[in-house]
This record gives sequence, structure tokens and C-alpha cells, in this order.
Amino acid sequence: RVAAPTMLAPKNTGKGQITVSWKLNTKGTGYQICYATNKSFQKSKTVRVKGGRSPSKVLKGLGKGETYYIKVRAYKSVSDQ
Repeated sequence: RVAAPTMLAPKNTGKGQITVSWKLNTKGTGYQICYATNKSFQKSKTVRVKGGRSPSKVLKGLGKGETYYIKVRAYKSVSDQ
């Protein structure tokens, strides 16, 4: 199992964008960022960050004045799976 990365506080960069950052997980091969406008993550969107060396991602196209809930998890590919 790959340990969960520690997410840092998201930064609102304006214009419907949020920068999500986390501490690197050296055992993972990538990250999945899941975000939604409700705590239960219904109708959530998922963004994949391939490669375990990029500790941030800019989420674009977000609604102004909306509250977003964000989760980050690390994953490890084994035999291209």
C-alpha cells in the first residue's frame, strides 16, 4: 500500500482556479485529486497527475463563490495496472 500524501492548504488563485499542493510520496507513481462542491463527493471530478515528482496541480473552470472539497491520494502502478 502507498501511504496517503499530506495535502497542504489549497490556494485560491482567482479566475475560477485553485492550486492544490501536497507533500511528495516517494513510493507512489502518481496522484489522484478528487474534488466536489459537497462533502459526500457526489458528482465529483477526478484529475490524475502522472509521475510521482509533481507536488501540485491547478484546478481550472471552478465556479466563483462555490466551496470545494478536495481529496488527494497517491497510487502506484504495478505491471501497467
